[in-house]
Amino acid sequence: MRQVIFESSAAAAYSVTEQYWFAALLVYTGAPLVMITNLAPPRGMGFGWDAAMALGILAASGLALLPLLSARWWAPQFRSGAFLRLIQTVHRDLSYVALTLVVAHVLILLVLEPRVIEYLKWSATGPMLAGLVATLVGGLLVYTSLVRERLRWTHRVWRAWHAAGSALALGLIGWHLLGAGFYFRTRGTVVGLLWVLSVPTALTLYWRWRPLTARTLAASSPMGRRSRAFPRHRRLVLAVALCWLAAALVYAWSRLEPTPLSDASPCRVEPCL
Repeated sequence: MRQVIFESSAAAAYSVTEQYWFAALLVYTGAPLVMITNLAPPRGMGFGWDAAMALGILAASGLALLPLLSARWWAPQFRSGAFLRLIQTVHRDLSYVALTLVVAHVLILLVLEPRVIEYLKWSATGPMLAGLVATLVGGLLVYTSLVRERLRWTHRVWRAWHAAGSALALGLIGWHLLGAGFYFRTRGTVVGLLWVLSVPTALTLYWRWRPLTARTLAASSPMGRRSRAFPRHRRLVLAVALCWLAAALVYAWSRLEPTPLSDASPCRVEPCL
């Protein structure tokens, strides 16, 4: 009887924690859109264009949050192997969603304005080239994670590469967004973007050099065997992805102005990617 009560209490706490997680994910990843909408709203560039821009910004903030979605962070507080596995699977699947949004961001812009192809060449300006390289690095991080056993990397080597590659990708994303100068051009929006992109990585680095006892505890926390797919984690990731998509569409709708893309597109004289 006591075991049943304990399991019921643990399940209830697990569900509440998941709800908090969901809220935190949405608030953090939606922060850049809130900033540019309220602090320095740019002029509308057309529904499709603005939606593509919003998808790219949401994807960037989602990628920035991934370092905190790690079992090493949460193991000292939550010893449940199921919960820690949930975090790891959410980390993995949200990375897929974020990279998909990045690709959608590029493809939509290419359809709307074929001249965007110039931003995807090695002769492009630094900020545009940074966005391209960041996407390639992100794809490489995902690929090496999937084939790590085939590459015969030790966990320590892979983790070092993953951390360094993630930091590089985020730095390039920041250069891309700030260098474009269209959405993040005021002091408030620049500070806010730097905060969104850097805080998760900074906290993760701080955790890496915490006292050995905490790090050892995290490393030794029980994860259990690789379990079957989590219905909850799938619902969580799907809900976040749908909220990102809805936020991009709402933002684009709110920016609707009679300024359709044409040969006189402002992108020819000032960057807006």
